[in-house]
Amino acid sequence: RTTLLNALHFYGVRVFVFLERNAYTEAVALLHRSERRLKRILSEIGRSQSKPWSANEKLAALAAWMVFVRGR
Repeated sequence: RTTLLNALHFYGVRVFVFLERNAYTEAVALLHRSERRLKRILSEIGRSQSKPWSANEKLAALAAWMVFVRGR
């Protein structure tokens, strides 16, 4: 992970890192929604796909949402 972070910084890529165990805590603060609400939203989005999302897919979507909001 450190090597990848260093390479991204070297090339000027902005990096946002969070740990899975802290993802929802950070998302609550950034997105101003309760953890329960965030999980419900992600589940609803996942259900709209051909098959419901796995936990990893929900976490990836949450990360993308957080990056989008931070980039504004």
